[in-house]
Amino acid sequence: MPFGTASLLILIRAGSKSALAGKTKKLRLQIRDNGPGLLGHSPAGFKPGVGIATTRARLEQLYGADHQFEMIPSPEGGMAVTLCFPAREQPMTEQE
Repeated sequence: MPFGTASLLILIRAGSKSALAGKTKKLRLQIRDNGPGLLGHSPAGFKPGVGIATTRARLEQLYGADHQFEMIPSPEGGMAVTLCFPAREQPMTEQE
């Protein structure tokens, strides 16, 4: 498909989950689109590129096991990506 002819819808939702029983508040970010999705690949056979691999590594470095990164293909086409990680009360510094 030539550049500029694709129809793309991106939906971004963000929200925080309240702390329950002393647990840390979480920020949940979900991004959905109606693009081509995995282009015929099954989720098990999908090989992530540099951007996805770097995002996963950075989340692991920052939050260890206390995060979620999920990519789910939509039956209608497109993808839904969900990120969930501890919410911060203070802005990050440049060193983080």
